Parts: sequence; C-alpha cells; structure tokens
Amino acid sequence: MVLPTLSLRIPFAAGLAGFALLAVLAQAVLGGAAALILAAALAWPAAGWLCRPPGRQREDEAPRQATAALEARVAERTASLAERSAELRRIYDRTPAAFHSCDNEGRLIEVSAEWLGFLGYRREEVLGRRPAEFMAPESAARWELARAALLRGEDEVQEVEYRMRRRDGALVEVLLRARADRDAAGRFRRSFAVLLDITARNRSEARLREAQKLEALGRIAGGVAHDFNNMLQVMNGALRLVESRPDDPARVRRYAGAALAAAERGADITRRMLAFARQDRLQSGPVAPAAVLEGLATLLHGALGPDIRLEVAAPPGLPPLRADRMQLDLVLFNLALNARDAMPGGGVLRLGVTPEEVAAEPGGAAGLPPGRYLRLTVGDTGAGMDAPTLARATEPFFTTKEVGQGTGLGLAMAHGFALQSGGALAIESAPGQGTRVSLWLPEAGPQEAGSPLAAAGPATGLGRPLRLLLVEDEAPLRQVMAAALREEGLVVTEAADAPAALRLLDTGLGCDVVLTDQAMPGMTGGALAAALARRRPGLPVALLSGHADPPPPELPPGVPVLLKPLGTAALAARLRQMVPEPGPGG
Repeated sequence: MVLPTLSLRIPFAAGLAGFALLAVLAQAVLGGAAALILAAALAWPAAGWLCRPPGRQREDEAPRQATAALEARVAERTASLAERSAELRRIYDRTPAAFHSCDNEGRLIEVSAEWLGFLGYRREEVLGRRPAEFMAPESAARWELARAALLRGEDEVQEVEYRMRRRDGALVEVLLRARADRDAAGRFRRSFAVLLDITARNRSEARLREAQKLEALGRIAGGVAHDFNNMLQVMNGALRLVESRPDDPARVRRYAGAALAAAERGADITRRMLAFARQDRLQSGPVAPAAVLEGLATLLHGALGPDIRLEVAAPPGLPPLRADRMQLDLVLFNLALNARDAMPGGGVLRLGVTPEEVAAEPGGAAGLPPGRYLRLTVGDTGAGMDAPTLARATEPFFTTKEVGQGTGLGLAMAHGFALQSGGALAIESAPGQGTRVSLWLPEAGPQEAGSPLAAAGPATGLGRPLRLLLVEDEAPLRQVMAAALREEGLVVTEAADAPAALRLLDTGLGCDVVLTDQAMPGMTGGALAAALARRRPGLPVALLSGHADPPPPELPPGVPVLLKPLGTAALAARLRQMVPEPGPGG
C-alpha cells in the first residue's frame, strides 16, 4: 500500500501507535481477543479523524464555530429577556397602584404587589383566574360585558365602578379602567387594567348626601308642618260633624270622604318624605320622569309659600330615563329650593321635562355624546346671576347666601350626578331674567311598568278566606287594621306582641300568612320573622315599618318590607300574593 502524502503518514502512524497502546492496556485488563477488539473500537474513530486532510478539518470547524456563536447569541438574548422580565416585575411590585393584566381568554397573567395587598390574596391564588371571580355578581356581569367590548375592537374601558370581594370577605368599591393591547394585525393579545379604591370616598359622599337631605328637609319643615296642620284640621272637623249627626247617611258619607281624602294626602306626603330620606345604595335604573316631577310637586306644595306659583310641564307618553331615583329626587329637590330662595318676593317656579335626541355633530347639547336623552328643567323668575357668579355656580362650597343659609354644595352635587349618570348639566341665567337649570339624563330602554303593590293580586286558590295573624303593639292601630282587613275578606287574628304571636302559633293556630310591625318592645318584627323561619319554615311573613331605615340585619332573605301608611286594598292584595297556590293534591 502506497501512502499519498507525508501528511497522512504521520496521523496514520499516530493512530497505529494509539491502537498499540490501547491494546496493551486492554490486554492487561481483559486479555485475549476481547482486548484486541476493544482497542480497535476505541482507536478507530480517533485514527479516522486524524487521518483527515487539513482542509477537511477546517470545514468541520466552521459549523462548530457557527453553533457556538448562535448559542452565545441565544444566551445573550435569554439574559436580556430575563433582565426585562425582572424589570417588569420590579415595576409591578414597586408601582403604588393596583393593576393587572389578562390574556385573550380573560385570565389573570400578572398582578401587582399593590393589587395583592389591596385584596389580600397570594399571587398563586389569583393567577389563571378571571377578575370576575373576585367581584360581586352584578359587577362580574358588567365586567364580562366590558371585556367583550375590548375583544370586539374597543381600545379602552373607561372608569367604571365595581364591587370586589377581598380574601377576608369584605366588599370594597373600586374604579376600574382597562386598555387593550393588540398585535400588528389588530388582534387582541392582552388587556391591562388599574384599580382605584373608592370605598372611603363613596362613604364620604354618602354622608354628604345625608347631610344634604337633612338640610333640604329642614328647609321645608315649616311648609310640611303647615300642610299637616291643614289636613288634621280637615279630619278633625269632618269627624266631629259626623259624630254630631251620625243618623244622617248622606252627611256621614260626605264628611267621612273629606276626612279620608285629607288622610290620603297626608299618607302621600309621608311616603314621599320616607322615600326621600331612605338610605338605599345608589343604583341606576329606569325612572319615570313624570312621576319624579309629580312627587317633587307634592313635597314642594307647602314649602313654596303663597307667593310662588308652581307650574309643572310633563307631556304624556314620556320614555323612562336611566338614573338613580333617590339621587335624582335629591338633586331636583335642591334645585327647586334654590329657585324658591331666589324669589323672596314671589314669582313662578317651573318644572319641566322633554325628550331630546343629540346628533353626532360637534357642539352638541352641553357636550353630550350622540344619543337619546330626557331634559329636566328647573326655572325661576328671580333676580338671576351675573357672569362671574354664573361661572362659579357649580364650584363646591361656593354660595351667595348668608352664613348658615346653605352649604354651597347643591349645584356642585347636581353637576357631579349628571356626569356620573352619563348626562350633563347647564345653567342659563342673567341679571333680572331669572335662572334655568337643565339636567340631561340618558333615556332607558323600554321597561315593564308596575309595582307589586299597584297590581291587585288574584284571590288565593285556597278555596276559603285567607287567614292572617296580625302582630302590632299599638292597640288602636291594630284594631283599625284588623277591622279594615276583615272588610277585605280576610280572617284576622290579632297579637299584641311577638311572644304572644309565637304562643298562638305554638298552640295550633291555623295561619296562612303573618303581618308584623317592626318596632315593637322586647322582640322586633325582624326577630319574629327569623324565629318563624326556624320554627315554621315556609310560612309567609311580611314586615310593616314606618321608618325609612334599611331592612334589619336579622330579617331572613325574601321577607318583604312594606312601608306605612298603606292602603287596605293594596295591602290585602299583597298578602294574597304571598300565599302559594296549593298543589294538585291540595
């Protein structure tokens, strides 16, 4: 065999030398043919590489260098990504804001340390879950609608109020603002959101609203007392006339009707004042604007005095608006009292409502977005305001009244209420020409009208009169209510307090429904309802109250609270509605 070049002889010889050395070592360990086979297997690859020409060796080295360079770039990129991830984590952990991000399925992929501290969770407890899982049911439904809007193509969810539940079960109120992140093709990738805790702010606003109510009620107290004195005078005089000649049926009917009409007017004023003073949670919903103005006119009747004429313009067939009814009543009430105070020498107070449609064009009404609105107006024929006063009219605590005559918050609260409700507020005024305040609120969708007390319920399917246990500690009231309900066809058993009612039921009294007063000594109506829920589950119970307070905490779920005063026919219908229909075998 002739070797072509010296460059091959040297490597080849080295390979043979390696083989010989490995053979000697293998012989010492294994011995025999096995040693020769092992030595050849180990030496052959090395000899094959060494026997390659130098050019071939350089060709093999290039891919290795490229691989090493690629690995170095990958390592550098990985380190850069790790550094960016660590920087992002530092931003999440160090920024004093509660924010999170969600993937395209709406699941949390990152949360800030502030978010975790605010809601009290650990990171591993929240990642992979939906934000809606940490919200109250009504808020969760609204968030899913907002997230769907982001998926459809909207860029941002503006600040919307939600109620979230902390790990300890406490509910907190937050403003949430979210923004979508999309790829170059416009496809949704993730969303970023920030939470702002407004629980304390809302509590402060609630206290301020209650202060405004007290101020407003104080401003009309004299007028309300005047109205009630007039009604008591009518009832007292009418009943004395009935008593003097009870044997004259026509006379009795005439004066009894006058007394009844005065009593119903007093009941209407009381109902409206209780609704006005009620401390319900703010909640937007459909509101009939004509009913709002009618209620306002009732409250203002005695407060305006003889020198101010009230005019109300509400065309029939108006669609409902969307707002919080309690807050709307307070805003309009304050605006009306401001108008009254602007006319110390008398004048005309005008309340009105008209539907308006705002077109999609710049400079629309009060800067409103396009849509359908209801415009409520409160106008007066008073002295009016000059330009500097008008410019500051909606500033908090700004007032032109004497010290102690007002807080200066009425117009500021009205302006804030309009914006929060998706509407707007505008003031038109000039010296000597009076003032008109316009409040635009969005139109609500069609809603079914009617209330549970307005619709007369059908007679029960029991095949017999309804059996009622009436629990009331005030004897005159209990006796009159029982007599009136018996006139409506009910079989009424009376109990003077809650323990007496429980004794009657324990001794086998047949009863279909219980109507109990709330404020009773010893054991309240709410406590009685709770006891009956344990001892007589399934027995319908209704609570009757003359206060505007929230339902008592001990009241079982589903127990209706009926506010006094209440018409007898409406009350009887409501009680019949509470009794379930008997089954096929009943």
